[in-house]
Amino acid sequence: NDYGEHWFDNWDLREMRREQAAALGLDETELLIIDPERFENGKDGPCHSAEERALFWRDVLISLQLSNETLFCEARRHNNEREESDEDFLPDLETRIVAVGSGLLPWHH
Repeated sequence: NDYGEHWFDNWDLREMRREQAAALGLDETELLIIDPERFENGKDGPCHSAEERALFWRDVLISLQLSNETLFCEARRHNNEREESDEDFLPDLETRIVAVGSGLLPWHH
């Protein structure tokens, strides 16, 4: 289990923002809220406050850019896991990857 794997498993933080999200027309289950406590391993600190960790990781994740290679590798892994259950399995994933890689298919499709 990767440290920090579940960055956005923070249902309690989403619940706290339910009314605010609804006022903005958002579903709180779709919110991605950084829980700074998930980034503290307790081994040598914390050296920074929760607010500083939240600001830092928000900035990192907002500016994060992953390579196509990384994204395609993850897509293949998830698709292989879903092949047995048929849940959200994409039989044409490789065709989509080729299309995205060649610029023929935008990311949001």
